[in-house]
Amino acid sequence: MSSPPDKKRFVHRLLRARDWQDRPQFREVCDWWSEGGSGVLALVGIGGSGKTAITERFLQVVPGGYPENPSAPKDAELPELGRVFVFSFYDAPNPDSFVKELGDWLRAEESDAEQEKKSLSYHQLLQFLPSAGRCLLVLDGLEKVQDDGSRGGAFGQINDGRLRDFVLRVSDALVPDVSLLITS
Repeated sequence: MSSPPDKKRFVHRLLRARDWQDRPQFREVCDWWSEGGSGVLALVGIGGSGKTAITERFLQVVPGGYPENPSAPKDAELPELGRVFVFSFYDAPNPDSFVKELGDWLRAEESDAEQEKKSLSYHQLLQFLPSAGRCLLVLDGLEKVQDDGSRGGAFGQINDGRLRDFVLRVSDALVPDVSLLITS
């Protein structure tokens, strides 16, 4: 199997709250990570409620997250992120982009030419993922690829079967050592 990918991949930079206000959900994210961060943690709420700001703040303070920032010092009590991948569906509301970016991250040791020749299929991506080791995947703005119920579909269901399957696999602990932090 291939060697582990680069430690960090911030495909998209999450929007920072102009004026950070602490809230209990931020502590819940930190507690989840301190307790092993297993499975899926979803921050669900109406638009503008601060889900992305909480996630961005977590990446600011967790060791191994975003680079040092004097206004958000690292919390030495939090376990360090081993590997982290951040993707925003606000910036790219396309599951194909997510699969491609995650595949490219997993195959970071290959040259760009090698990656271009053979894009990973979803099933190949699942095979490569264990080589990443312990990692946190942040999926921001998942509502952009969920059914809004306006056409009689299942409100909240992830439209893309691969992405839906991926989230379900991680939540069922079928993808070892992968944690998901989702905002929707």
